[in-house]
Amino acid sequence: MIGRADVIVIARALHAHVESTPERGIETITVFAIEEVLKGDVADGFRVHSPGGVIEREDHRIESEIVPGAPAFLDGERFLLFLKKTPDGDYATADLGLGLFSFATDNLGTPLIPAYAGLVLIGLGFLARKSPAARKHAMHTAAL
Repeated sequence: MIGRADVIVIARALHAHVESTPERGIETITVFAIEEVLKGDVADGFRVHSPGGVIEREDHRIESEIVPGAPAFLDGERFLLFLKKTPDGDYATADLGLGLFSFATDNLGTPLIPAYAGLVLIGLGFLARKSPAARKHAMHTAAL
């Protein structure tokens, strides 16, 4: 996953809206604020396109499209995102819902995040005490 992503960031979902285009159909576009870039270059306020959503047409008809495995973001939540750049310069999660991890805490309030590639949990407290370069090295090492 790390190798396939163009960009890896820790970011907070700010707001989302749904659009419908002939090329892509119905999709949800979420705007994010960057907390930390772990791989690649991305501007704050970047947009992530996710297939599916619910939209109200001008004639007040409700139209929806559900895509199994598509990512869903809640405003205000933090995520670790593995992103692929889209042709229009925005982003999509790598491998749909597999390209994002939401943050959680254990029973003691320790920040945790589900990890990829066979690891069960990574304590973010451990990573947070590391320098940005050390965190990037840890992410790269996990990919090997």
